[in-house]
Amino acid sequence: MVDINENTLYMLKQEFMRKMRAGDISPNIELVSLIISIREREEMFKFMRDYRPDVVYHAAAHKHVPLMEDRPMEAVRNNVFG
Repeated sequence: MVDINENTLYMLKQEFMRKMRAGDISPNIELVSLIISIREREEMFKFMRDYRPDVVYHAAAHKHVPLMEDRPMEAVRNNVFG
């Protein structure tokens, strides 16, 4: 799991661990949590090389349009280039 937000990443890992303990998902799944920004190109390439994930869900977009209207270049850097 990769995220720039450490709190979100921690909460997601805790949720997966609860589901493993409850038997809802396999305890054989390896959970790895890494703090990386989608805009850190070399770190993302390193992550892909090192872990070779089978599936990638990209949900790093800024989603609150009214906030991004104040800083449109931030939205473009993250949502387009990221």
